[in-house]
Amino acid sequence: MENNGVSGLLDSIPNNYPKSHPTIMKASKMHKLEDFVFYDIETMGLFGSPIILFGMSFVADNKINTKQFLLRNINEEPSSLYHTISELKIRKALVTFNGKSFDMPFTQDRLGYYRMDNLGIPQIHYDLLHFSRRAWGNNLENCKLQTIEKELLGESRKDDVPSSMVPEFYRNYLSSGNIGPLIPIVEHNKIDVVTSAKILNLLWEEW
Repeated sequence: MENNGVSGLLDSIPNNYPKSHPTIMKASKMHKLEDFVFYDIETMGLFGSPIILFGMSFVADNKINTKQFLLRNINEEPSSLYHTISELKIRKALVTFNGKSFDMPFTQDRLGYYRMDNLGIPQIHYDLLHFSRRAWGNNLENCKLQTIEKELLGESRKDDVPSSMVPEFYRNYLSSGNIGPLIPIVEHNKIDVVTSAKILNLLWEEW
């Protein structure tokens, strides 16, 4: 089905349905796999701080591919934003994990800071956190991405850097010029966008 068909179907779902209603997730199955882009960012801290890494995953050639834009210095944020939006425009449906509350407002804020055009970002947005809470909230300790990753996907990360430590790692890189602290940041982000794709599949199996 074409994107406007899926969009029309989503628009027909009653407004009083919660945004995590299984009907919405079932409707998402009408997209082609290639329509989806899974998006996650790493930042230097609170709202208004620079985004230092933009991560995306998508299906191509029947496998999950990833693309990341990492800032070598803060001055590269505008160009990385531009290239990120250019990539997002290619896809028809945006998928995030808590992105409606964090990743997208943060991205929109940075676009506004640089007075950049945000047109073309997919209007269809599936935030997997809300669907995950509805599907598994009564069975898991919490519905954090890494909890789902461990408990439902059976995958555990080794030497993962917590998101709260990303600013410190990046500052260490800036002050020392040593790229070592960047490696765990990039790996953390890559796993996040790949896991998001796997969680979408789990939700399809659930509903």
